[in-house]
Amino acid sequence: MYSMDYDGLNALYEDLTRFVNEMVDDIKNAKDIVDKMNNKDHWKGNGYDGYQKKFSALASRFGEYCNEMYKLNNNIKSSIERMKVIDAQVAYNLRNMQ
Repeated sequence: MYSMDYDGLNALYEDLTRFVNEMVDDIKNAKDIVDKMNNKDHWKGNGYDGYQKKFSALASRFGEYCNEMYKLNNNIKSSIERMKVIDAQVAYNLRNMQ
C-alpha cells in the first residue's frame, strides 16, 4: 500500500495546480494562434470560420474542465487541513490517556 505524508500531499497539490495553470495558459495561447490564422495565407475559402468556431467551443469547454480540476485539487488541500486536525486530536488523546 502506498502512503503519503503532509509534505507529499502538499507537493501533489502544488504540482496539480501548476499543471492546470499551464493547461489554461496553453489553451489561451492556442486560441490566440488560431484567431491570428484568419488570413488567406493559411485558408482558402470558408474553412477558417468552421475551424475557428469548433476551436472556440473546445477552448470554452476546456476552461470548464480546468475549473473542475481546480475544484478537485482544492479537495486535496482541504483534506490535508482536516487530517492535521484529526492527527492533533489523536495525539492529544494519546497524551492524556497515560
